[in-house]
Amino acid sequence: MMTASRPAAFDPSAFTDELRIVPGRCYECHVQCAMLVHVRDGRVLKVEGDPAFVNQGALCAKGISTVRNLYHPERLNYPLKRTRPKGDPDPGWVRISWDEAWHIVDRAVGRGQKRKKRGVVKKMGVDEKSLGKGHNYLTLIYDLERSTVEHIEDDRKKESLDGYFRQMKPSQRAKIKAIATDIWDPYLASIREHVPGYEEKLVFDRYHVMTHMVQAVDMVRKQEHRDLRGEGNEILSGTKYLWLYSRENLPVKKRKAFSALRRKRLRTARAWAIKEDLRRFWSYQTETWARKHFSGWYGWAIRSQLKPVKAVARMFRKYLPNIMTYLRHRITNAVSEGVNSMIQTIKKMACGFRNREHFKLAIFFHCGGLNLYPVTHKNVG
Repeated sequence: MMTASRPAAFDPSAFTDELRIVPGRCYECHVQCAMLVHVRDGRVLKVEGDPAFVNQGALCAKGISTVRNLYHPERLNYPLKRTRPKGDPDPGWVRISWDEAWHIVDRAVGRGQKRKKRGVVKKMGVDEKSLGKGHNYLTLIYDLERSTVEHIEDDRKKESLDGYFRQMKPSQRAKIKAIATDIWDPYLASIREHVPGYEEKLVFDRYHVMTHMVQAVDMVRKQEHRDLRGEGNEILSGTKYLWLYSRENLPVKKRKAFSALRRKRLRTARAWAIKEDLRRFWSYQTETWARKHFSGWYGWAIRSQLKPVKAVARMFRKYLPNIMTYLRHRITNAVSEGVNSMIQTIKKMACGFRNREHFKLAIFFHCGGLNLYPVTHKNVG
């Protein structure tokens, strides 16, 4: 079965004789570069990069091909079903309705879940996925060793994770070796209630921990930029993304200017240096040295006189035992983020999901690691 994006909704206001330049995003990859879309009489004429975005007006080949893909004569706007076996010169594609397509997907996922051998996910990741605008989430449980989605629950509440753990016997929950998650109290409450020995098994994901620190740096930059602009100083204008880079990922052409900026005795530069020093924590091989490094880093952060940095430092000290467990289990939610990127692509290809159950089916269909073939197919096993 093949599917494609549905056409955009009709917008009468788009049909004018004058040329309009509309800000938009390229959804051909996860970067989502900003673009300027040239529209006349309801038709896209061309696209170009937005100079105000981090891509500085550049678009890759995928972004440039957006207009061609939009109006390509062979673009599919409805699902097709193969009626002849693979290998046949004529696949026998037949147009079907969206209801028929989702019924096929539902049956395939049902087959795969019945065949799947149910075992304990020993190294699991817990993360949320946004379904749409507003606080509309799904809780996803991942198998970090197999890179698959094992379970999906509505919302991101304690009850969401409770529903997964209650399917397991106490003896099965005891076999869980490690759980990677972010610092989200409802998830933590559920793990504490259902997982024996959770103190040694819970690992706060490195990526999410550093995200808190990066956000603190950005908050410092925003406040300092407002203060400097009030004095007529624009030194921080256009530097937002430079401070979000890690040292080794800074673009080569920006390094000289950034190095000069860091020597300006800015509060933002101090926050950035504290952020970079925290990254060294995960390079240690023993808990003793990692704890010693954190102690020094915490003292620096608390004495920094930067409120956002101090708030994050206190939060990290509160949750330090389960940040330290990374050194024992060496797991992160990198697998979860990779699968999330695939899920995001699925959502964009479908132009979003208005039906929550259809979104769940699509996730299991593409990311569940299921054997979807019918019984008559030779690959069933």
